[in-house]
Order: sequence, then structure tokens, then C-alpha cells
Amino acid sequence: VVTEALQETALAIYTAHYYVQYCKQPFEVGSFLRHKLNFALPRFNISSYASGKKQTITDAENGELFDTLKRWRDMACEESGMPIYMVANLQTLKELSTYLPLNKKDLMKIAGFGKAKADKYGDEILGAIESYCSSHNLPTNIDGKPANARKEVKEKKTSGPTKPDTKTASFSLYKEGKSLPDIAKERNLTLTTIEGHLAHFIETGQIPVDEMVDAGMQQKIRTVINENTDAPLQRLKDLLPEISYGEIRMMMAAEKFAAQ
Repeated sequence: VVTEALQETALAIYTAHYYVQYCKQPFEVGSFLRHKLNFALPRFNISSYASGKKQTITDAENGELFDTLKRWRDMACEESGMPIYMVANLQTLKELSTYLPLNKKDLMKIAGFGKAKADKYGDEILGAIESYCSSHNLPTNIDGKPANARKEVKEKKTSGPTKPDTKTASFSLYKEGKSLPDIAKERNLTLTTIEGHLAHFIETGQIPVDEMVDAGMQQKIRTVINENTDAPLQRLKDLLPEISYGEIRMMMAAEKFAAQ
């Protein structure tokens, strides 16, 4: 609804501006009618979904660096067509300007950064941070970053007695060449459960999404996911009635892998 209202407003402004342009010359009926006949409806690509230019923050440390990184993020999103969360959201920008990582190892301690994203964007981001720190005589503050609680919990769990990993069991059968229905039957689990297991390995990059989701459907699913970034799975399914839950879940996993 908001997007439609924005498009109507833009069209009204464009139309008014077009007719006002005629007022630069003396009014004459014939020339005005020709001007009117030459009017053509423009195409507007306006969306109410979040873009870099709409997000603001007031409590970021090293505000000058934050603004620099935000401008870089906006340009990266505009050039690649990728949504904000796949490049660097506000929390990521805030942590970068606060903790000032100066190498890729420290960069991966920042929220939203894994190895793939650090390799892809690290040189540009670290270059901006190094330049800022050099001109302001600032050291890195990465030691002041609180430990990742989720990571600590994961390490605690892995330090105890190991338990059979049900996802890995499904993955092993898949690598043996068995179909998803056959895996579900052999493991006495639902097909949806097996799809969820294998989606995990799409997210880690161990299974290419092309093996699981038809290439012709991928862009359609990806578009809906990116336009409804906070929507639950059920909402995405409502928007993609012809697509299965499993295919949507697998594409969501593929998008997370691409964002790492």
C-alpha cells in the first residue's frame, strides 16, 4: 500500500512539473495542446522496502567513520542489487566503527561477518578503517568487543560427549546418491524433516542449491525472500503457493550462505 502511494505521489509530481515547464513560454492554445499530447507516463521504480539511504543512527562511535562505511555500503548495495542485510546492516556498521578491526581475523569477530564476506569486502572496509585510525591516531578497539555468547554456548556443547548428528546422517545418505523420499523412508522421518536437514548443508556450502532447487524457480523465490526479509516461512509460502516449503527453506539457506 505504501509503495503504491509513493508511486502515485511521484507520478503527480512528475505530471505537475511537466505542465509547469510549458509556463516558461507565453501561453498559446495550439502549442499548449501539442505540449499536452507529448506527455508520456514515466516508469517509476519506487519501493517502501528499506534501503541504505533510509536508515539512520545517532549513537554510533566515530561518527565520521560510520558515515563513510554507510556510504560504502549503500553504493555496494546499489551496484550489486543486493539487500542491506547481505552486505552490512546498521548493527554491523556500528560495530565496525566502534571496535575498529584492522585485519580480516578481527573483522570476522564483527556481527554479520564470516570468512566469505570478509574475503569479499574486507579490503575495502579495512582500508577505510585504517585510513580513519591513521588520521585520528586511534588504535584498534577489538579487545573491547564482548565475546559472542552463541559461540561460547556452541563450544561448551561440543566439549561434552558427542551425540549422533541426525542432520549428518541424512547428509551421508544423500552423498550416497539416495533420493530425499528414500532417505525419509529409510530414516523413518518426514520428507519435510529431511529437507530441513539438507538445507543446513546448503547454508554451510556443502550442497549447491542448484542440486536441490530448479534453476528456473530460484530467482522467483530469491526475489520474494529479499522483498520480505523479516517474513516467517508461512508468509513466504503464502506468497509462493506453487513452491514447496522445502524449496523455500533451501533458498533461504542459500541466501544465508551467500551473505557469509
